[in-house]
Amino acid sequence: MGRFSDKHGRQPQIIWGAIIGAICIGGFSLFKSFLPLLALSIFFGLSLSIVTSATSAFIADLSKKETHGSAMGILGSVMDIGHTLGPLISGIIASYLGLGRAFLGAGFVLLITGLIFKISTKASDSAN
Repeated sequence: MGRFSDKHGRQPQIIWGAIIGAICIGGFSLFKSFLPLLALSIFFGLSLSIVTSATSAFIADLSKKETHGSAMGILGSVMDIGHTLGPLISGIIASYLGLGRAFLGAGFVLLITGLIFKISTKASDSAN
């Protein structure tokens, strides 16, 4: 996926990975049998690899050579915060609204985040 983002650009890979991930996460609320959940899990794992490899490279592209370490450290911290707070918040939502709505909500948040990323990177590209 790293070579793909080198060749085709980081932003489209991040956006499409987020969209695929959002569909997969939302899809978890629709199925109860093993095979559809297995397929969604595989595609979700692919979307994670698509987004993660391009995101790290995108951060490296945006930062100066002297600040690569701190930029990657901030990215790691943000990811750790997400890995910690995501399940906590989803658990609270699931306890009040149900597991299906928690997955739909997480998919919606990922989709909105991907769209915000698309809009913000488009605005910064046109400013440069």
